[in-house]
Amino acid sequence: MQKEKIGLDIDGTLADFHTVFLKVYNGIHQSNYTWDDICDYKPETWKIPISTPEFLDLHGQIWSNKWEEIKPTIGKETLDSLTETHEVEIITQRPIEQSEYIVKWLKKNFYGADIKVTCVPTIDKKLNYGYKTIFDDANTLAEEIIKRGNNSQVTLYLVTQPWNSHYKYERDGKIIRINDLKSGIEKFLKNEEHRVNY
Repeated sequence: MQKEKIGLDIDGTLADFHTVFLKVYNGIHQSNYTWDDICDYKPETWKIPISTPEFLDLHGQIWSNKWEEIKPTIGKETLDSLTETHEVEIITQRPIEQSEYIVKWLKKNFYGADIKVTCVPTIDKKLNYGYKTIFDDANTLAEEIIKRGNNSQVTLYLVTQPWNSHYKYERDGKIIRINDLKSGIEKFLKNEEHRVNY
């Protein structure tokens, strides 16, 4: 029996990237910005003075040079509970040349996990890869699901972060807000068990 595909975002979902980003940014600029200053998905709307190109450049530098400092948001046993019953893929907007560092990071933190890394050019493309469920922190993905209406067959488990917490989404159970990835995976597996049994 073929396993159902699940898309798992990396930055802000599986990987605690922004803690390292703030450490690096504050070190460069001698500033004291915090998570709450990342107040929306697009850098231009942050309280931190940084443009999207500047953020992407720094993002690439961090993944290339400091990937070992980035902590996972869940333990291996939680990810294993998901991969036991589902085909899990990392789905990210990161450039394909950065995927090697993501693979290294996965091997370090989730040794033995059979997970493919898929890089997509835009957020809406995440909905076109056959995933029934996606775990992500991007409110723009939630907005794309709402925009597509009944044409979208994806259920989004939206990980609450400062940059999406002020948005309210209700889409016939297609957008489920979760406090963190661990509790979200537990909730998803419980819902799946209920669905199978009934």
